[in-house]
Amino acid sequence: MKLPTLLGGVRRSLFFRLTLNAATQSAFLLITAIIVRFAFDHFLDHPSIQWKVMLLVGSAMVASAMVSGWLQRSERIIAEELGQSYVHKLRRQLFQHVTRIDPQQLQKRRKGAVMLKFIGDLSAIRRWVSLGVVRIIVSGAIVASTLVVLSQIDWVLSVVSAAIIACGTAANARVGKKLRLAAIDARKRRSRLSANVNEKISQMAVVQVFGRSAKEINRVRKHSQSLRRSLVNRAGEIGLIRGINYGVTAAMTTAVLMTGIVRVNSGHTTPGTIAAAIAVMGFLVPALRNLGRIYEYFQEASVARQKLSTFLTIPTRIKQGDHLPELKAGPGKLIFEGVAASGVLENFSGAIEPGQKIALIGPNGAGKSTLLSLIARMIEPQRGRVFIDNQDISTVRLASVRKAIGMVGPDLPLLSGSLYMNIRYRCPDCTQAEIEHVWKICGIDALVRDLPKGEQTHIHERGRNLSAGQRQRIALARALLGSPRILLLDEVDSHLDAEARNLLINAIQAYPGTVLWATHLEEPLYGVDAVWRIENRKITCHRPEKRQLRAVG
Repeated sequence: MKLPTLLGGVRRSLFFRLTLNAATQSAFLLITAIIVRFAFDHFLDHPSIQWKVMLLVGSAMVASAMVSGWLQRSERIIAEELGQSYVHKLRRQLFQHVTRIDPQQLQKRRKGAVMLKFIGDLSAIRRWVSLGVVRIIVSGAIVASTLVVLSQIDWVLSVVSAAIIACGTAANARVGKKLRLAAIDARKRRSRLSANVNEKISQMAVVQVFGRSAKEINRVRKHSQSLRRSLVNRAGEIGLIRGINYGVTAAMTTAVLMTGIVRVNSGHTTPGTIAAAIAVMGFLVPALRNLGRIYEYFQEASVARQKLSTFLTIPTRIKQGDHLPELKAGPGKLIFEGVAASGVLENFSGAIEPGQKIALIGPNGAGKSTLLSLIARMIEPQRGRVFIDNQDISTVRLASVRKAIGMVGPDLPLLSGSLYMNIRYRCPDCTQAEIEHVWKICGIDALVRDLPKGEQTHIHERGRNLSAGQRQRIALARALLGSPRILLLDEVDSHLDAEARNLLINAIQAYPGTVLWATHLEEPLYGVDAVWRIENRKITCHRPEKRQLRAVG
């Protein structure tokens, strides 16, 4: 996946408006120079005060200044629109790519490093577009038009100015290489600090329980000092570039003034011409300083674009297939045909009839969660095929497969938000009758009564302000809403008290669809239709004595 083009969609018209703005500012620069030249030469030739002429010249200068100010305000607004539009497109593309990456592969990347792409890297690119690209267009046009105006006023002044600008540009290019290295180093150290702080904050209980607070504080201190030194070094390179630009503008102003004095004394030009040149320099100096900052924005954005481009090349193993047909309605039959995956399953074939309840047991790491992930298409099989109601799930739209499946597991925690939002997350447009049915079988009514604000109670990230039983009830209700034909349960009975486990068992018994229940416990196996034991990459099946799922306590 490639980064979006800068001039795509509405940004093309914004770019045109920006170019027109730059041309208009250049035109008013020329008008200002003409007015100043006329005023000086006229009043030197006519020493007596001519109020009408003075009023006319003053009004023209005020009008020109007001229009130039309005143009600069418009330039800033258009520039921000251009930068925000591009970053908005890039942000959506980046997040869309994240949603398509294999979750297991995404978990291998540190959260802080991924978040830096959405915050730091996108900000660097926004600055480049809004400030860098725009300044190339506007300030570049002003510099070019200034040199043209100077050439029309006095060609010698134009040549002197152009020579000084060329020397400054060469010096900036030389320093720009060092600035790029400094930007790369600063980003690396910022990423390391962000990733470490993000991880430790999310796992602060581990730090506190094992008495490692002082150690982690010292680690953050070292990372912060390292980042500070790197940012100071980068600031030094940026300061050097800005110093060069200040030197260029000072040298150019001095050179134009001194050259003008010599040419006036020699009779080659007039004082009005020099006054006009100095007035034009008033536009040129800030334009040159703006152009000088382009190196800063470009180098930071270049590093950010490289990192984002690399991230967007991460292969998306889950094929979306938006052009594929929908999964057709059916009772929920599952078929596995020669499936191999993740080194834990090898050439597995089997079938689950609609409405059956299957228990998956086996040692940790045997492949229970992998099998559930294959059905939900969280991962793709290395070989073989998985069918739902006689349809190969790799040949239909992914969204339709996910719609047919409800899933509960430790890798699918509750989200930060209200209880109302969490329960309806899978199916926000479900009917009230369905909500009431799911609430009843999952015991949500009693849970709502116990919470301070009922269904509007705010749930913290991963449901940390709820008990394990409360979290599990909400997660199960979320999975059941929308009447999925297949229910996948991954270790949902772990760490539950007797009451919560009984509610879970009752909900499973009331569910009419197909159930696969991965568990490490033997207790719930009574009442399932079959037990699949996964071990040594093989699955063996046996049918236990048919009894109701047994409650505890």
